[in-house]
Amino acid sequence: MARLILAIALLTLTACEFRPLYGSTNAVDEPDVTALLSQVSVRRIPDREGQILHNFLLDRLGGGRSGNFDLTTSMSISQRDLGTAADSTTTRSRVSVTANFTLSIGEETYRFTERSASSFSTVQSDYASLVAREDAVRRSLRDVADAARQRIAAILKRRFNV
Repeated sequence: MARLILAIALLTLTACEFRPLYGSTNAVDEPDVTALLSQVSVRRIPDREGQILHNFLLDRLGGGRSGNFDLTTSMSISQRDLGTAADSTTTRSRVSVTANFTLSIGEETYRFTERSASSFSTVQSDYASLVAREDAVRRSLRDVADAARQRIAAILKRRFNV
């Protein structure tokens, strides 16, 4: 029974023209998406959080400062208090990261936005609250970089038909 369900699932994926995102199904001489991702040049992003996102993107794309495709990014980070104690002090906060990306491939440009949010607890110690906030921002930046990599891979796969 399990084999029958697996066979039907595989046939269904074949019928909808399922293709792997990071592998090449074409001829040997055509680049796969991973090779194309390494050709993305990630431009600098201002501020400390921008540097962190820049480094996450470099790690995920495998690229550098020179490549065939340019990725520019602008981002904003906002914080909202969620919980308050009886004495009106904040006990829980949420940071939201919004990054706007522009991928330039020759004369073509592709624009997309990625968002992520993380929450953290605030305590009486200012240092502990600051560290918790920085960790929440870093987690959100990591999520944005992961989502951007998938979006860029999909754009390159569709654009170069690999």
